[in-house]
Amino acid sequence: MGIISDRMNLKPGDIGFTRITGFTGFWVNLGQALTGDSCRYTHVFVVMDDDTVLEAMPSGARYAPLDREHKTDVLYARLPLTDEQRAGVVTEARRLMNQPGGIPYGFSDYLALALAHLGVNAKRLRKYITNNGRMICSQLADYLLSHAGFKVFNDGRLPQDVTPGDLYYGTDTRILGAQKAGEPDILPEAKDL
Repeated sequence: MGIISDRMNLKPGDIGFTRITGFTGFWVNLGQALTGDSCRYTHVFVVMDDDTVLEAMPSGARYAPLDREHKTDVLYARLPLTDEQRAGVVTEARRLMNQPGGIPYGFSDYLALALAHLGVNAKRLRKYITNNGRMICSQLADYLLSHAGFKVFNDGRLPQDVTPGDLYYGTDTRILGAQKAGEPDILPEAKDL
């Protein structure tokens, strides 16, 4: 790991929650509202192994520095992943990012997720949600965790039928640590919880 992740006690596969502000934040909030997600956190990212995070953005997924200044507070989740699962998250993230075109974003996924949350159970909708090649931030995080063998949800939902609020409420709040905007904090070891 890097200097910053060591100081903050972060590990690959940890996830962070924050809010998106401004014009883009307005549209993301609207998309989440359509799905019935009223969580204050509108963005999820995954901690990598080199002082970066991977996050899905409207321009496509990107790596961003771990120590960038956040305009809002960040909440981190330490999930009980094995070392192999953590390595699997990083390996799959890099594989996806090295594909031609990387990982495109899907604003239309909010509409598809909203229809699914409203009970629409059409075969085409189910296929679109699980296999359209585009991902919003929470879908990317859930996909990477699932691909590495860690299931956040065991409720029968479709793969990638997940919003930032679903991930936030789907993780055990005992294992969340907070970081005020721009200020590092220490997260507990998962085994200490």
